[in-house]
Amino acid sequence: MNALKQSMDNSLQKTNTQKGSNVHPYVVLDGRVVEKCNAGIDLDERLAAYGEGWFDTLRSYAGTVADPAGHFGRLCSGARYLGVPMPGKLATDHQYLQVIRTLLEANRAMDDQTRIRVMVWTGNRDPGYLSTSTPDECRFLAVSAPLEDEQPEPVSLAVSSLTRIPHRALPAEVKWTSSMHYILAAREAKEKKADDALLLTGEGFLSEATIANIFWKKGDRICTPDESCDILPGITRKMLIRVLTNSGMTVDEGSFRMRDLEGADLVWLTNSVRGLYPVISIGGKSCAWDEEFWCTLRQRYEENLRSCLQPLPEPMKP
Repeated sequence: MNALKQSMDNSLQKTNTQKGSNVHPYVVLDGRVVEKCNAGIDLDERLAAYGEGWFDTLRSYAGTVADPAGHFGRLCSGARYLGVPMPGKLATDHQYLQVIRTLLEANRAMDDQTRIRVMVWTGNRDPGYLSTSTPDECRFLAVSAPLEDEQPEPVSLAVSSLTRIPHRALPAEVKWTSSMHYILAAREAKEKKADDALLLTGEGFLSEATIANIFWKKGDRICTPDESCDILPGITRKMLIRVLTNSGMTVDEGSFRMRDLEGADLVWLTNSVRGLYPVISIGGKSCAWDEEFWCTLRQRYEENLRSCLQPLPEPMKP
């Protein structure tokens, strides 16, 4: 035990002295704390061969998290769609929080702002798209990275030539590891000198950005695409809708075209790690900036966020 602690201390010291380091040296693999460089997977596993897995990301605010039930529920949805069991050490929301606590303590990040990603996969090695066996237990990996405690920068969006994969083809409420359509959309946005891509549905309705849901204010209305537009219904999106509704504002969830963004007083994105952040342009056209409303919006959102943060339980027992 002392040897492991000394090894962890040395790795953390090395990481902390690397200028601009954006990784933590320890991960939790199948319930065990291991060095990230040793957390390999078998290349015959279906995660490596076919991208058969799912994940979720969230933010730790100095050892507290928002809506852990929502984040854990998303992971359970992936297992349910594939008809496989959750990992034994990640089978309950309490175990999920214990994994996060263990990860943060291993990296001495309990007092920090941290990005956390939990990935689950079957571990099967069956060749071909049709897996002929059901695993007794899935595998999981939890990784973390430090975040700066500052407001995210405004972003520009490019309208993607790629459409959002429809829910009827791939369940939209799960973050699947096979995210090639997002990767291609993000690369296209970069080529267009934009920060992110705005995807439309196959029918031409507004859907989402590659990592965020979109909202805009137009007069007294707050608008956002609904779930019929193949969006991943984000946890921060859900939280913000509740905040806006409780503040007496009307939130119009529906199907919208690009023309519905014209004349918007403010456009912004929501993401569980970044929170709320404004959009400064879409397709090269500048967006309006209602600073007074933005400041009020952020204040109400942050007040609600602080009120619903939950502390993490004791870590897993070795």
